[in-house]
Amino acid sequence: MCLAFKVKQNLCPDVFRNCINTNAIHSLKTRNKHHEITQPEMCTNLNQYTITAAWQKASEAARNLDSYKLFKETIREELINDRINCYDENYCDLSCIDDVIANINRSLSP
Repeated sequence: MCLAFKVKQNLCPDVFRNCINTNAIHSLKTRNKHHEITQPEMCTNLNQYTITAAWQKASEAARNLDSYKLFKETIREELINDRINCYDENYCDLSCIDDVIANINRSLSP
């Protein structure tokens, strides 16, 4: 996702400009939900599909950030929260999450 962010912000060499295809993201609205689906047939290769799909899964707030550091922090929190939400409450003790987030924040500090 960091590569996709750098591509969108023009922070990477030209050779990487082709690795994300926002035209492959298709919006689909149902009665109660809005879905965004990455269409594999619109991508030229597996890498482009994977990066585009990962970019599409990031929250809109994260995708609209201008700061790379803030983007990384936001994505880490989103990924941790997604990981927590995928477990059953009986399976995972969620009390450790505060420690994990504190350690991530410490590692991001200069």
